[in-house]
Amino acid sequence: MEDKRSTLVSSKVIGLRKVLVDSSVIISALISNSGASYYCLISAKDKGYQLVISEFILKELLDVIERKFPNLLLRLFEILILGEVLVVKNPSKKELKSFKNLIEKKDVPILASVIKEKAELFLTLDKEFLKQEVIDFASQHGLTILTPKDLIKKLNF
Repeated sequence: MEDKRSTLVSSKVIGLRKVLVDSSVIISALISNSGASYYCLISAKDKGYQLVISEFILKELLDVIERKFPNLLLRLFEILILGEVLVVKNPSKKELKSFKNLIEKKDVPILASVIKEKAELFLTLDKEFLKQEVIDFASQHGLTILTPKDLIKKLNF
């Protein structure tokens, strides 16, 4: 069963460049449908990108929405469907170890997911991920970390 799921995930992104999306971007898109975050989420597929979130990010989204924005839960699912967001498995505990000293403990599973999924881009509004040492580490793994606004500017998205 595990192998079939991996194959399904892989086949879905053939020809598309992977973009892992942080919960901060999705929450921003939920709050405003006129900002860069919303634009990136709904335009990604047409621009040749497959949006990806991990199970951890999905849980984080559900927790934040339940706590702060309960009226936006239905909208969350609408955006995930509109953006054709793919949910992938969390990294293993072993995969998390190499990130412990680089970033806050709460953000380790997110950065590990981006690297594990071999995403080309990581879209975030979280300043922790935008620190130079994190950006440098990511670039060593072929990953570019951008805000939605920067993605639009730099890649004519």
